Amino acid sequence: MLRSYFKHPEGDIKDKENWIAVDKIVKNSDPEEKNILDELFGSCKKDIKQYISKKDSVDKDEFWKWLNEISKEIAKERGLI
Repeated sequence: MLRSYFKHPEGDIKDKENWIAVDKIVKNSDPEEKNILDELFGSCKKDIKQYISKKDSVDKDEFWKWLNEISKEIAKERGLI
């Protein structure tokens, strides 16, 4: 869902409900967090592990925890959990 959101910032018509859920969560995110998500998913990086390994100041455990929290928020917004 995150990749689709950042690939189609104007809205993904095929998967509109998911796009709206992600949009709501991302818009309520801290601007720095939004920039990280955009950098990670907007450029369609295939390997998240490679991305975070290149970021010196990123605690890898905290990064995964944060990314999982974002994913859970999206799922809740979407009514999946």
